[in-house]
This record gives sequence, structure tokens and C-alpha cells, in this order.
Amino acid sequence: MSYSQVKSISPRVTALEKTKGAVVTSTVAVLLGALLLRVGGRAALMSILGLDFVADSGIGDQIDQVWLNTIKEKHRARTI
Repeated sequence: MSYSQVKSISPRVTALEKTKGAVVTSTVAVLLGALLLRVGGRAALMSILGLDFVADSGIGDQIDQVWLNTIKEKHRARTI
């Protein structure tokens, strides 16, 4: 097949073929995500997706500290 033949075929790609391609791509992405979740757990999936910024930046520790301080204040208020 020459380049001119390939060029003439490509505009003939139908909407159905494009939809099939999108479905296949989405299915593969979901299956890979499910496999990663199964093998490595939620932390591995979050890390691969780049969503573990809370753990990397130390925000999680600050949130935990605020939560513990709130619990301590509520307990102190009840004992008074």
C-alpha cells in the first residue's frame, strides 16, 4: 500500500470505528487500574495517578494533628 492509498482510506473511518476504539481504550484503562488496585492496593493506584500529593506534602500529618486537637478539646470540655 502506498502513502496515497493510506491517505485516502483514513477519512473513511466511521463513527462506529471511532467509538469501538474509544471503548477498547477505556476498557484497557479500567482493567489496568483494577489489576493495580488488586495487586498494590489503593495507595499504589493513587501513586501511579499522581494523587498522593497529600502524603508527599505532609498535609496528612497536619490534618491528623488538627483532628487530634479537636478530639482532645471535646474531651476536655466534657470533663469540666
